[in-house]
Amino acid sequence: MIDTPRLAIIGSSGGAAVAAANQILGEIQCSLAPLIITDRSCGFEDWGHRNAYPTLRIPFVDKVNFSAAVAHELRTRGIKHVLLMFTRLVGEPLLSEFEVNNIHPSLLPHFPGLGAVRQAHAAGATTLGCSLHVVDEGMDTGKLIAQVSCPLSLGVTLKSAERLSYLQKVWLVLFWWESTQERGAMQTCMIHVRHSRAVEWASSTFRRDSLAAAYRRWSETLDPIA
Repeated sequence: MIDTPRLAIIGSSGGAAVAAANQILGEIQCSLAPLIITDRSCGFEDWGHRNAYPTLRIPFVDKVNFSAAVAHELRTRGIKHVLLMFTRLVGEPLLSEFEVNNIHPSLLPHFPGLGAVRQAHAAGATTLGCSLHVVDEGMDTGKLIAQVSCPLSLGVTLKSAERLSYLQKVWLVLFWWESTQERGAMQTCMIHVRHSRAVEWASSTFRRDSLAAAYRRWSETLDPIA
């Protein structure tokens, strides 16, 4: 039986990073257990159904109506923390009433908007990063919470860069989850993660050593990145 969700995740694609993060959390006997909100039929919605998580579809007519409908549902359910894995902009009253964060696949403020990994690859970037930030009324302009990055090898393919970005998104979903569980000042530091392959630098680290170890074990089970 799934407990009443304390978190909500809004998405509209496959939800692979969320699914992987949930798998990693299972290794330390934890779970995201979110309310899943989508605006269309998608893989993320299907994943929620398969795992018996509460799933809600709210069609996106426009930013104002969608944000108001989401805010109403969260208010009714007593949920305060929201993560966007979503390509559309949201607004009030969602932003002022709830703690809304977004994961963006670049080292903001570089490469905001859609296709950030493709932008970085086309620009010949030597570093690939991912950012967790507060959502405001702009596009990827909110206060930064945490960032991760790794070097990009000369000649790396776009497919490989996107795979690295996926691993970074998983790391930040886990970081977001942990930040919602234990409130308080985030400890900021520079760390080197030995075997992650995608996170060689991070602005903030996990509080739980067990979570960092579970992430590393998971990353080591994946096929090598060319």
